[in-house]
Amino acid sequence: MRRVVVICVVAVSLVGWTAASAAQPLLRVGSAGALVASWQRALNLWLSQSEIAADKRLRARVGGDLAIDGALGANTLASTRRFQEEAHAPNTGTVGLAD
Repeated sequence: MRRVVVICVVAVSLVGWTAASAAQPLLRVGSAGALVASWQRALNLWLSQSEIAADKRLRARVGGDLAIDGALGANTLASTRRFQEEAHAPNTGTVGLAD
């Protein structure tokens, strides 16, 4: 249930940003800024609440939490891919409105 809430919060924030922009945001490796930082916060919340063994291993790999640095790098990419895998979404490593 909490994962659904996290997904909704991220979607609402992305939709709000999209209303102010002509193009839909698509976050990928190399993306930077406030939207990436928001996604990192959402991933941290998801990781901190998950009891799934693979998520715990990922949390240990990234040192407990992702750095909220607004840069979509290797740790954010690994967390995004794990999130997509768990959500049975296409494992693209990119983040858009569908995520």
